Amino acid sequence: MIYILHGEDTIASYERLLDFEQKFSKSSKINFAKDDNLEKLYLAIWGENLFETQSVIFCKDLLAKIDRHKLQDIPESKTIIFWEQTELSAKILNSFKNVADIERFKPKPHLYWFLDSLGLNPIKVLSELQSSNLLSDPSLIWNITNRTLLLILAKLQISGENSAKIMGRKIEIWQWQKIVDQAKLFDLKKLISFYNGSIKLDFIIKKGESNLDQKTLIPILLLKYLTV
Repeated sequence: MIYILHGEDTIASYERLLDFEQKFSKSSKINFAKDDNLEKLYLAIWGENLFETQSVIFCKDLLAKIDRHKLQDIPESKTIIFWEQTELSAKILNSFKNVADIERFKPKPHLYWFLDSLGLNPIKVLSELQSSNLLSDPSLIWNITNRTLLLILAKLQISGENSAKIMGRKIEIWQWQKIVDQAKLFDLKKLISFYNGSIKLDFIIKKGESNLDQKTLIPILLLKYLTV
């Protein structure tokens, strides 16, 4: 069996991946990442299983490089799970839809609303942030940094197409237009300071260099850089 987990909500997709690891805890496991040799992967899939034991092959960010025809009628003793940290294109998904179970993980609406609201009334933003429980999300600071970088690219008048290449993911035309409009609420100097502050805060949180927790530090960051 083949499973494909993809989407922008990498926290949810990773939790699903952990579910699979628990489900197949008694099976032998093999891990592959995007820089690994594909021939070794195909050998792991099609190589003889002398003891007829169940094995699970976990693949991270590899699907775009895979030859779909080599995944036809895989042995019943093999399970392949592809975990993709982006949302895959329709073209890629269509080529695999007949050979795999595909699960898409969409970002929660609260996160979208919050990121789109950056640059507006900071008090209102913080109020909604508190009520949405986003402050408990371990990926929140990453999402803030990611959105701020997009705003900087838009402010520098870099095209949506080139920005997508820089970010390593697809950006729809309508999504980029929203970023361009949002960037107009900032001046470039403040955006760069906001970006640098987000990176520094991420480092402080991960290294445990503050007595304050994320729920306190992120509102301080927002008040510092969103207040005019």
